[in-house]
Amino acid sequence: MKKKTNYMALGLLIGTVVGGGICLTLYALTSDPIFIAFSGLGAAFGMVYGAGLDKKLNRSL
Repeated sequence: MKKKTNYMALGLLIGTVVGGGICLTLYALTSDPIFIAFSGLGAAFGMVYGAGLDKKLNRSL
């Protein structure tokens, strides 16, 4: 049986890794706590983008 790709979960994972990595690196370089708050934006963007792909391809959870 072939597994379907869940793009929402994949987008959440990639967004967390990329967005969190960039923001936490910027926090380490600048010590500005605003980057900690922005680290979740990558995850949110990835989740919304992946959910849009799932909906476009008619694959809902």
